[in-house]
Amino acid sequence: MEPALLAALVRSEGHGYDLAHAVEEMTDGEVVPDIGGLYRILRRLESDGFVVSRWEEGDSGPQRRSYSITEDGRLLLEHWIGHLEERRHALDVLIDVARSASSPA
Repeated sequence: MEPALLAALVRSEGHGYDLAHAVEEMTDGEVVPDIGGLYRILRRLESDGFVVSRWEEGDSGPQRRSYSITEDGRLLLEHWIGHLEERRHALDVLIDVARSASSPA
């Protein structure tokens, strides 16, 4: 979830619900964020300096936090990309091994 959230923040700053919708849209519905989990990730990313937030007045309703990514957050996303590419390679190898093992000799 974290890399998808960072990618959404690179595209545009936003409120939690906006970011959840952006992640779902960017992944064609493959990743549907849990709102509570998304806010926990945002709070952790903010405390670690990867995102910043500011309070905005709501048009109708209470204030809401708007989140944006920092330069360190962009570097973290680059790290995630490398990690995910390594995982994809490992999964491709495992898929090939499983296919080979399940194929008739």
